[in-house]
Amino acid sequence: MFGLSLSMYYDASGIVADEWSPNPYLYGVLGLVYPLSLVVVAIYLFRRYRRIGLGGFPLDDPLSRDRLAGSRWWYGIAIGPLLLLLGCGLFFIPYGDTFSFLSTLYLRIIGFVLPAGAGIFLFNIGLAADLSQVRSSVVTWHPGTRRYQLPSLLVPGLIPLIAIIYLGHRHRHIGIP
Repeated sequence: MFGLSLSMYYDASGIVADEWSPNPYLYGVLGLVYPLSLVVVAIYLFRRYRRIGLGGFPLDDPLSRDRLAGSRWWYGIAIGPLLLLLGCGLFFIPYGDTFSFLSTLYLRIIGFVLPAGAGIFLFNIGLAADLSQVRSSVVTWHPGTRRYQLPSLLVPGLIPLIAIIYLGHRHRHIGIP
């Protein structure tokens, strides 16, 4: 929960909107209390989306190329596939014989599900937010949801390939990453 608290603190302190200025200390402290933190995150994200959208800038202000270049949603697109591959690696690491593979199967499944699930979640959230921010900007490139988001939801094994293609197109049109 410490990471969640720090994430909310830094996100709330980085908001640049005039109509909403969340208190980063309040959200940071409330993010430390476990059962309450889940409700606080949901309320914070709901308020954030309704007032300023996912990008961190006001919804009615079209983003310039400079502001879009400062967006960090692509980090999730880059890190998500790495976590997915880490989970696959943890599951298929060869050690021991067949019996030891079966006896440690539950550890292997946990080792796969935690990083791979986090990677899939992080990739899809980062992709949805970045797609939304790029489409609302003044950049002429308007990536489609069907091309990137739909295949990653239907076939999670394609996430590394989709990430490479999307980040390549993003670099060609925006300049970052």
